[in-house]
Amino acid sequence: MIVFDAGVLIAWLNADDAFHSAALAFMEENEDFDFAASTVTMAECLIRPAHAGRADEVIAAFDRLELIGLDLAASDAPGIARVRAETGLRMPDALVVFAAEHHSADIVTTDAALARAAQGRHFDVHLL
Repeated sequence: MIVFDAGVLIAWLNADDAFHSAALAFMEENEDFDFAASTVTMAECLIRPAHAGRADEVIAAFDRLELIGLDLAASDAPGIARVRAETGLRMPDALVVFAAEHHSADIVTTDAALARAAQGRHFDVHLL
């Protein structure tokens, strides 16, 4: 399983994004893996489309990608807090690391700080 950060998904959705080609290539090269994102990451990707009345289009794209939504539970709160405290990452990025940790997954990101923090926790990280 590969857990995406919002930057990768946003780039994949937007042909004008600087990381679009890299995101597309990564997904094509790794199509045999399950792709996943936390529900919070998915919500981050929906903010601008929701504002533009296009959230349904993005949800349909996630469905075509067969993106697995990783739900969070109240019992996850201590683990999420631990990841955030230990890494100093912003909460959305800490959720990416927590999701990968919780599901023994790799991470793909466009964020160098997130990549460094995840590598420091011994994850396989793909920085686009």
